[in-house]
This record gives sequence, structure tokens and C-alpha cells, in this order.
Amino acid sequence: MALITCADCGRDVSSLASACVHCGRPMHANAVPNAASAPYAASPQCPLCAAPVVHPATRTGGRAWCERCGAQLIYGTDGALVQALPRGQQMAAARPVTPVVIVNERKSVGLAALLAFFFGPLGMAYATVGGAIAMCFISLFLMVVTMGLGLFITWPISVLWAVHAAQEHNRRVLYRVQV
Repeated sequence: MALITCADCGRDVSSLASACVHCGRPMHANAVPNAASAPYAASPQCPLCAAPVVHPATRTGGRAWCERCGAQLIYGTDGALVQALPRGQQMAAARPVTPVVIVNERKSVGLAALLAFFFGPLGMAYATVGGAIAMCFISLFLMVVTMGLGLFITWPISVLWAVHAAQEHNRRVLYRVQV
């Protein structure tokens, strides 16, 4: 397999290709009717700004866009220009807008309780990051003041807070879905 240069667009194309992948020009002489007498037509021009349009849709039908003026050019299956729409008048269906869906996953209340039970304030980070940071500072302060006995107070509070935060998160997600 060798690379040959397309006569229309000047780009490299495989010698095994039946047509140029960039502009659609047939690469073999038997693919073009009357190839010896009628040379293949040059790239079409944009009717609005006269810039050459090099796009496969100009040969096979479909939509192309002018690189200079941004016009939308609609070609028929025979390669003839059907319609040219200036930049501001392009059809909405030409470039479909894909809706963005943000999915908030539900949080497991049991996992939140287990993480908070085993890791205390750090385990709360699954359910509530802000609450975990606040509880870490509170636990550190109480641990220093009470010589470690404050953890018997903050540890169960961390578990309860994590369960409550996970339930609230799930309630907000369900409310957002139902609205």
C-alpha cells in the first residue's frame, strides 16, 4: 500500500482507496465516467463568499460548512447545491444540541453509618464533607481538652450526623427527580 496525492485537495490518500477520504474524489480512472475526456470537476465554491469548499458532502450529499464565512451548505445526493444558509439563518436541526443530564447518585445510609462508625469524623466525608471537616476540628479540640475522653461523645455524634446527611442527600435527589 502506497500513499498517493489527491488531484483535488492535494492530501495523501491510500492507493487502495476507491475515493479520497478528504474530498470524495474517485481515485481510479474507471470510477469516473469519461475520465479521459472530462476531467473531474474542481472543488465547489461557497455561493456567499466564493471560497472553495472541500468536504465529502459536496460529492455525496449532506451538509457542509464554509470555513471562511461559516455558511451552511446543503448538497443533494447528486452533488448539486440545494441550499446555502448564512451563519445567522442556519437550521436548528443542522447542529443538534445534546441535552446534558446530571445524575446525582443516591448515597447508601448503611455505608455512611459503617464508615462513620469505623473511622469517626473521617468516615463522615462520604455523607457530608463540610460536616466531616467540622467534626474533625471539634473532635480534636475535645480530645485535647478531655485527654481523649471526648471521642466517646463525638464518635456516636459522627455516626448519627452521617446517617442524617445521607438521608437528606437522598431526599434532595428524589425531590429533584420528581419536580
